[in-house]
Amino acid sequence: MSDYKIGTEAHELIERCVRLDSTAWEELVATHRTVVLRALVGILGTADPQVIQDLEQETYERLLHRDCEALRAVKSPSHLRGLLRTIAGNLARDHLRRVAVRKAYLQSITPQIEDPSETPDEILGRKRDLERVLVALDKVLTGPRASRDAQVFRAFYLEGGSAAEIAAMNLGLSTKGVETVLFRLVQKLRKYLGRDGGGSLAHGAG
Repeated sequence: MSDYKIGTEAHELIERCVRLDSTAWEELVATHRTVVLRALVGILGTADPQVIQDLEQETYERLLHRDCEALRAVKSPSHLRGLLRTIAGNLARDHLRRVAVRKAYLQSITPQIEDPSETPDEILGRKRDLERVLVALDKVLTGPRASRDAQVFRAFYLEGGSAAEIAAMNLGLSTKGVETVLFRLVQKLRKYLGRDGGGSLAHGAG
């Protein structure tokens, strides 16, 4: 089959996908599944199969963002494969960063959890609150700025850095910008957790 024929068929498939043709999407996924899985496993290794499955699904969902903007820009079959590798790789790295943030957060509060002066009910309550925060972090630290926001969160809440010190970390943020990121992140966490205010995340950045 000629390159021209392959390119024509690829564009026809993409056009059908843009029109949200379910059969076309099934074909696209079946054709490129190996490419996506290799990109994910190459970064995550033999991670939880459920994580791989979720990130694989999200990879294809990213093609739908902004009215299939990325998909509409595809110029060739190799371009599509490269795009999927990039998306899958970025999602895998973001996942690893979120896991690292969760681990750091857990380590940072372990001394508090094991405080012998706390009652069993207080320890249980703190553990439950920790679980909710960690789940919330996984949900709100997403998107193209997830890595940067994770660094800001870790530096401020886990490492005790000031907004000015974080601004000096070459993240492309001024001191005011850091404060804005922290404020927005706290609002997202509160919203996800169903809080109207209060809690350990309510203080610090202001």
